[in-house]
Amino acid sequence: MPNNDFRGTIWQVNWLVTQKMTNKTFSLKYTYIQIFFFLNIVLLPFFDNISGVLFKLGIMGDGSIGSPSQLGRLLATVFLIYLIFKYCKNTSKILSIIIFSYFLLVEFSVAVIHRELVPFLYGVVMSSKVIFFFLFIILVKDLAEIKKVDMGVIESWLITYGTLISFLVLISYLSGFHISNYSKGIATRGLFVSGNGLGVVMGSCLLILIHNLKSFNLIKILHISLLFVTTTLIGTKGSMIFSLLALIYFLFRLGFKFPILSTIFVSTFLCYFLFPIVDLLLLVFENIIYKFNNIDNKWVLIASSRDKFILDAFEQVNWLGAYALRFIFGGGGFYAYMNFDSFFVNPRKLLENDIFELFFSYGFISSFSYFLVYAWGAFVAIKYKCYFYFILLSLIFFHSITAGHVVFNGTSAIMFPLVLACILSTRRKVCD
Repeated sequence: MPNNDFRGTIWQVNWLVTQKMTNKTFSLKYTYIQIFFFLNIVLLPFFDNISGVLFKLGIMGDGSIGSPSQLGRLLATVFLIYLIFKYCKNTSKILSIIIFSYFLLVEFSVAVIHRELVPFLYGVVMSSKVIFFFLFIILVKDLAEIKKVDMGVIESWLITYGTLISFLVLISYLSGFHISNYSKGIATRGLFVSGNGLGVVMGSCLLILIHNLKSFNLIKILHISLLFVTTTLIGTKGSMIFSLLALIYFLFRLGFKFPILSTIFVSTFLCYFLFPIVDLLLLVFENIIYKFNNIDNKWVLIASSRDKFILDAFEQVNWLGAYALRFIFGGGGFYAYMNFDSFFVNPRKLLENDIFELFFSYGFISSFSYFLVYAWGAFVAIKYKCYFYFILLSLIFFHSITAGHVVFNGTSAIMFPLVLACILSTRRKVCD
């Protein structure tokens, strides 16, 4: 008997040690994911601000190769690939290899034709942004399916992202060392190089924060006000639309959940703050108002001549002979619709429309794949009655195909995959 008791004790010790090692491994898996989110949500905005400082001082240009933002996102891409091979299923790993190989192969193939180093490096930087975007979608899809992340976790990260960027924009603006969005008005993007990319980030995070409003208190209202002020201060057409939608949604949520308090709040606001706020908004959107009053063709103001850029691209592109392959595979990130036998000191005009940017750079395959991902996400959202995130995903997608700056912008590229992850993490339950 003593011998059996001793063996039993040894078995229990071994079992406990095994369980602790298993729990440690399980905890470590979550830690890797948390580190990845921390890198993208908390650290990379500071890399972007360093790039903004160099841009503001004239040391680096917009899109210069080797910027701190690019180096930071190169690290994030390597980490992303590691996580895919650590957590994702085999089909996702194979798909990731295909995506990675496809975009780089396009750049290598085009480089064989033009034989220039700078266009090749520029193309690799452009393709790395698209690779990161699609691989991030694959990662969050698998993590949502195996319940390594859920809606609450992703929403918390997104709200953190919007809050941090809001602080960075306001601090740089109040310090006087910031980048203005326009020559007129007080619109600013802080020390972020792209203002259009900031609009979709801040607007989406603001809507999520309002969507999560469960109780009425001063801290929550101040938090919403902080993101609302920053979203508005960006002063782009996209940020203006997001701000208006956020205001409408906030009043709706407030009136539905707290009818008495909302009546008092709105009445007080109208009495004391309406006219000062209106005057401030006129300053922020002074550039848009000026163009609206002085441009006869209002479509030019709405489209910002992007339709003209796209039509010009179709007129310039060469489809003859072997160049017809450009329809399927594109012409690379540097040349896209331009002729390969011409070298430009400065990069070509970006189309600022992600669908057509993908089409001319990486072919019909890439642009159609992007549309299919959106259609799939929208279908899942409607199927599981996740209407808020269906609307938000649609806003991000339509911003992407009209104003651009989602797929090809490092700061805003994570918004589409994370909102999609919120939808996918609720497949087995109904959203609020």
